[in-house]
Formats: sequence, C-alpha cells, structure tokens
Amino acid sequence: MSECPPPPFDGLRKLPSTIKFLEISDWNRVTSGKELTQMLCCLPKLSELTIKRCGKITGLGVVEQLKEEETDEALLLLPPQLQKLDIWDCPELSLRADSPYGGNGGSLQALSSLHSLDIDHCPKFLACYLPSPSSSGFPFPTSLQSLLLDGVEKLAPLSNLASLVNLQIWDCGGSEGAGLRRLLAHGCLSELFVTGTPNLFSTECCSEGTLEPSSSPSTKLQWLETDDVAGVLAAPICTLLSSSLTCLSLWPNEEMERFTEEQEEALQLLTSLQQLDLSDCNKLQCFPAGLQRLSNHCVL
Repeated sequence: MSECPPPPFDGLRKLPSTIKFLEISDWNRVTSGKELTQMLCCLPKLSELTIKRCGKITGLGVVEQLKEEETDEALLLLPPQLQKLDIWDCPELSLRADSPYGGNGGSLQALSSLHSLDIDHCPKFLACYLPSPSSSGFPFPTSLQSLLLDGVEKLAPLSNLASLVNLQIWDCGGSEGAGLRRLLAHGCLSELFVTGTPNLFSTECCSEGTLEPSSSPSTKLQWLETDDVAGVLAAPICTLLSSSLTCLSLWPNEEMERFTEEQEEALQLLTSLQQLDLSDCNKLQCFPAGLQRLSNHCVL
C-alpha cells in the first residue's frame, strides 16, 4: 500500500482474517499513527509488517489489546503477534520506553514472537529509550534471532538477546552500554557485521573488563566482518573469540599501512580462524605475522 489513504475500516474487517503480510510506504501526508493503528486492529493474523517513509509517525509502542480510543495522532501501537518487522526512513520515529497507557506498551518487549527486526535510517529510534522496571532496561524482546540497526544515533542494551544469531550494526553512534561483549560471551550470536560504529568493541573492553576463562562460556561467533580493526584486534576480544571464530573480514581505514605489534599478537590468539579477508586493505604494505598457520586455509 503506497501513497494512498488507508482503506475504509468496515471494508478491511470484511477481508479474510488470514492476511499475514503488509507493506506500507510513503504515507507522509495522508496517514497518522492513529489511523495505522486502527487499520492493524483489523488484521489479527498479520505476522510481517514493513513501514517505509511514514513521516507522521513519531512514536512507537505495543499493547496486548489495541484500543482505538487510546491512541494519539503520532503514536503507532503494534499488534503483539508480529514475527517480522522492518521500519525504514522514518526520521522522527522513536520507540516509547514506557507505555503511555500502562501495561506492556513500552519498548518492543511485548512482541514475544518477533524473530526479525530491521531499523533502517530512523536516527531517533532509541533516542527516548530509558531503562525502566517494566522493560528491565532492554528495548528488544529475547525472541529476536536477527537484528539490523542502520543509522541509529544511539544504541541501547542488547545483552538480553540470548536467541540472537545474526546482528548487523551500520553507522550507529552512542555505542556505550550496548553490552556487545556480554552478548558474545553468553548468547547464540554466530554472525556479526559492524561498520561505521566507532569504539563499539573497545568501549566494551574498557567498561566490562576481562571475562575470566573459568566463568565465561565459549562464544558461538563464527563470522565477523568489521571496519573497527583496532577494536577487534585487542587481546580481550580475540581471547573471547579464540575457540569459535572461523571467518574474519577486516575493512580498515584507507590510510592503514600495517598492523601494530599488539594487533598482530591479538590476531594470533584466534586459533580457530580458517579464513582471513584483507581484500579491502589497499595500502597494507605487509601481512601480519603468524599467517603461516593459515597456509592450509584461506587468506584473501
């Protein structure tokens, strides 16, 4: 549904109740959050929702029972049965930390079946998020298996996402307190992509300290792609990833000519590494030491 007003609600209620997929785009001028909430009330089986360029929506929340009279014009309340949610190019949209009407309206915790979430170019999405007793300080439900955050100005705690398998963080800021290192140590994360997000790894090292080997379960991360060479090639992170990481792709800045001695030593801690991709290191003058142990595998 693109560039059109919402259909009459009486007509929507007559549609088959088995509608599962809905994409809405370019409703900047014609539709408010209240109208969209009312429309979603008519689709009890909806499981996948995509929202693009809906500039009138500035607030997002969830309630277990959507009530038309309890919504304001700018607030979108999502139905709790959603399994996949994509939100793109909504520059003023921010997630409500607490329900405006009580109950489970704050954060996305009430989306207990949500397994995939993409937030793309919504810079204020987590700007209003503050830890609260009702949300336990976490914005996203533990059911998530895939999460993409692109162009979000501030990150919120992620360490509760014990079911998360794939995490992509593009061009985000405010990485302090994201809990990435704890997520790596105690979660199911196997694929991680981080770019344009300075200090995400190094901040975790400084704030959380070194995890003792005896108390830290082995990380499950197998694939890592990042431009934060200094953050990843640090002894605490490489020690944590030592037994699991098999594929590492590094995108350093364009001026990087060599690895530091500390980075080379950290790289050698990755004893499970089978593939090292340095194909974007255009000015690299020499390969890091210790690559001879990868001779039976692959260096790009």
